Amino acid sequence: MDVKVTELINGYLLEWPAPWHLSAQVSRLRTPSDGQVRGELEIRHSNGAKESVLLVPTQFNFSSELTRAKFAEKLKEKIDLEIEWREVFDYLSQKIQELARGGEPAIEITTAGDIKPPEYLLYPLIVKNYPNVIFGDPSSSKSTIAVILTQVVILPWHDNPMGLAAPDHSIKVIYLDWETDAETIQWQTVTLQRGIEHIGVMGLHYRHCAQPLTNDLEEIRRDIADIKAELVIIDSQGLAAGGELKETQSALGFYAALRRLKVTSLILAHNSKDRESKTRSIYGNQFFTAQARNIWEVRKNQEPGSNEIDIALFHRKSPPFAGLHRPLGFKIVFDNDVGTMNIKPSDPKTVGEFLEQMGLKSQILEALKSGTMTVSELSETLEKPANQIKARCNELKKKNKLLKIGESWSLASDEL
Repeated sequence: MDVKVTELINGYLLEWPAPWHLSAQVSRLRTPSDGQVRGELEIRHSNGAKESVLLVPTQFNFSSELTRAKFAEKLKEKIDLEIEWREVFDYLSQKIQELARGGEPAIEITTAGDIKPPEYLLYPLIVKNYPNVIFGDPSSSKSTIAVILTQVVILPWHDNPMGLAAPDHSIKVIYLDWETDAETIQWQTVTLQRGIEHIGVMGLHYRHCAQPLTNDLEEIRRDIADIKAELVIIDSQGLAAGGELKETQSALGFYAALRRLKVTSLILAHNSKDRESKTRSIYGNQFFTAQARNIWEVRKNQEPGSNEIDIALFHRKSPPFAGLHRPLGFKIVFDNDVGTMNIKPSDPKTVGEFLEQMGLKSQILEALKSGTMTVSELSETLEKPANQIKARCNELKKKNKLLKIGESWSLASDEL
């Protein structure tokens, strides 16, 4: 008997034709460490226009001979139909195990034909089909930044003051939130909308999450399909991963679940505990960094009592087809009296705290804007060894960015 097998968003549907007229829907598939394939099984029978449920959604071990025999006997006694139940469960279990363990088929990769380069959903922060990460201190405005970025791609907001290359069409986004609540995200969206001229009503698909991603995967996949979302925001990685973040399995399990979503992601993550280090990393196991393909660190600067926040984004890990991007910066200005959020352009090099995070070449170029300096003066100003200053100055000279006048260095005309 030919059985029709259809892949669903959350599993598989198997349909037996006449005379049995059966359908079995399988979802929530998983293969624990014991190697046995388990999932949720529902069986229905169709008799013309009438459909009846023979087995309500039930946890089922597709690898267990005992389970198959028990359910076959149970339905044989319960249902008065001429159906070979043992044959049904044997085929069902064998097929589901093949599908669950089969993985993706091998494909041939060649250089022939029209080969397209990787794409960005939002250049340079979000690479299409990649897991992209923005990490930083708990108070570094990551959620606010994420809300802003969602509107850049949803509107799309082409003349945004951050200088980001918005897509040419509206991108649907779902915001998966483990950290705050819908009211907070909605208020941030409202204040942003009020602060942008000539922008109407904004929208954003939102989902509050309480379980780790691996436990809530099927429902999230269904929401993504219903919305036709091209981008998912995960706020934040620690709670979405669950478990002990220092353990390898926590990171690998999170990214295994993320791959099953088959959608571009922007993941918000916390910073490692060493907050005073100039080179920081994502909190948790090293695989949280290794599995991400495009990573940016956010740093915030705000004077006490000020309603202005300077934001800088530093590229810490580039995608495999590109190099590190220069730091990005912008300013967020809140007006709590009227409930607005304004975004203004800003250069990270103009903020002392951010300049320290940049490479030595950038610091030299910025320092020389105040006038010519010797290597010794640059070394004293930047608090860097003179030999490093000299080497970087010579490199900048070769790139026509600096001129040497006697013992002093100055900016080339193009850098003034």
